[in-house]
Amino acid sequence: MSKDSLLPMPSECRPQIWISSRQELCQILPELGRSQHNIAFEQTETPVLFLDGPKYIVDEWNGGKKLRLVFTRRYRFLPAQNAYEIAGIGMQHDGTSSTASAMQQRSSSVVLQDGLYLFPQGSQVPIAKSGDTHGLCRDIAVASDWSPVLPVSDAPPEILALLHARESKVPVSVILCRGAGLSPFALPEWCGCAYLGFFFLTQLNIETIELTEDDAKGLAVYGTRHWTFAFEWTPGGEDPHASSTTKPVPWWIKDSEASDDNRSAYAEERRKRPVGGTPLRHAFTLLPSHLIEPTSQFGASVQGWYCTKCCRINAQRNLCLQRCASCSTSNGLAPMEVEYARDVRGTDPTTFPMDKCDECVRRSMSDAPDGLRDFTYALSDTDTALVHHLFTRNHAHLQAVPTQLFHDIQAQVEMLGTQSLGIGRNGGQTVYSIEYASSSPSKFGNAKAKGKGKESAWPSDAPECVSRARDLMLRRGQLPKFASDLSIDHLTITAWRRSGNKKGCKLSARHAPVIILALGADVDLSFSRVSETGVTTAKQTGRASVPKGKSARRGVSEDMAVDGEDAPEPTSLDGGPARKRARTAKSKDDILVVTLFHGDMLVVEGGVFEYSMKRSGMNMRESLNL
Repeated sequence: MSKDSLLPMPSECRPQIWISSRQELCQILPELGRSQHNIAFEQTETPVLFLDGPKYIVDEWNGGKKLRLVFTRRYRFLPAQNAYEIAGIGMQHDGTSSTASAMQQRSSSVVLQDGLYLFPQGSQVPIAKSGDTHGLCRDIAVASDWSPVLPVSDAPPEILALLHARESKVPVSVILCRGAGLSPFALPEWCGCAYLGFFFLTQLNIETIELTEDDAKGLAVYGTRHWTFAFEWTPGGEDPHASSTTKPVPWWIKDSEASDDNRSAYAEERRKRPVGGTPLRHAFTLLPSHLIEPTSQFGASVQGWYCTKCCRINAQRNLCLQRCASCSTSNGLAPMEVEYARDVRGTDPTTFPMDKCDECVRRSMSDAPDGLRDFTYALSDTDTALVHHLFTRNHAHLQAVPTQLFHDIQAQVEMLGTQSLGIGRNGGQTVYSIEYASSSPSKFGNAKAKGKGKESAWPSDAPECVSRARDLMLRRGQLPKFASDLSIDHLTITAWRRSGNKKGCKLSARHAPVIILALGADVDLSFSRVSETGVTTAKQTGRASVPKGKSARRGVSEDMAVDGEDAPEPTSLDGGPARKRARTAKSKDDILVVTLFHGDMLVVEGGVFEYSMKRSGMNMRESLNL
């Protein structure tokens, strides 16, 4: 049936579960991507059948509640080798002719070799030559004078999954793909795949055709087997959120077109239910529970979610908040609390930071706004390239506002993820980021210094929590040495879900300071020396001094060039826990390692700083270009 001859889907009929493409569905549910000849049965509650590709000549579906599908396999028996060779041909649902190559060994008498099924000649299993079998598989009629042909119980794995589902009275989930030759109607352009619901296998017909002839390998028996399945739609499962009513007809059939048989059968089913009883439901669901009800524990990786308003399955591409691509409904994911992101052993109040620096680095300490401590490090000979670590000392009252920001940014800001290149066991990580820029940028201190009396125009569409983060960074980053107020050119929010490393980062602060606010898990920033030209150089000038009484927490390996997973932690020199020294391990080219706790800030000025970053867990970083 050509695409032009298909009838349009009725406007009042809308799929209860749909997605834009089959590829996206398989990305969200990888178990569906491991289908064999459009039948997925591994790690699924019920077998899943895709209606896709050209139509097989004997398949039938008139748009009602019943389907008729035929699956064909051919085999070859070589008496000299005492084995059967089974191959799949004419697969009507994907239009390919390929050998079944994914079957695992099911018994001692059936093995897989070179992509073909091998059956020993001595298999004494009764065989059905042909016949209509309306009962279970074990009720198939057996010919009295059977010959060594393919046993009924021996079938390709995807066919065997359907046979087992029929015998166990387990429904099959059927998914219609756009462009399927079997479909009597055309799915809308916005719908790539639509769940048709649950179908029971009501009838089974098995037919075997054999031909014996001589070939180059000697006497051979060629055979073809056809499995003809009749599927019938059953209510109770097509709507994941149905709690009180269940439609007697599928979603693609208008209520006005429902037959009297459908209505009477549904009325009989309702009559048998007790008063106040729940509608007809199955012990299975079309979708996994984590798609229907998103997890409240953000630590788990969320691959996708189901929109309750428009019934679309969306791939989760953002850090937390994401809106449906069709109706803009929120996904409802709960933000991760900062207590789960931080190491509990590193949350106690402390007086000094865990920073390490070479003896050549001049350092000083002073008070900073809001009760913070300013630990300043000079990375150049002329003390023009400065790094200010604004330390909260892990005091709860100083971290209260950053804690609320950590929650609100996840809940209110849509941060799109991109896959980063990396070296490690699993390659790169997903980096989530978003940027906000002033409409009339101004350099550091320009507006107030010239008496204009106003700041750069801040984007009106920026979420309220982003504006609060900007105000916090401006207030706490206003050091006494700055003669005028700070103003913003650019704000970037970057987030990671896991621990990892990143090297070769740069901060350009030659003409104006850059402020960084750390939220979530602790992060280490390792800086190199800044030359007189304002560019960092790799120079080792001494040994790092370590504050006494300080202990480092969980570390991240240094052998990954970009974002990756943690490597095993090394053992400390004093025989203590492995995490004691791994956290602040310093490269031979680094002269300063700054450890930022949750709520700490970093202000750099006077040069172009090259640094590497080590994260101990989920972390957000907000950067202000001034």
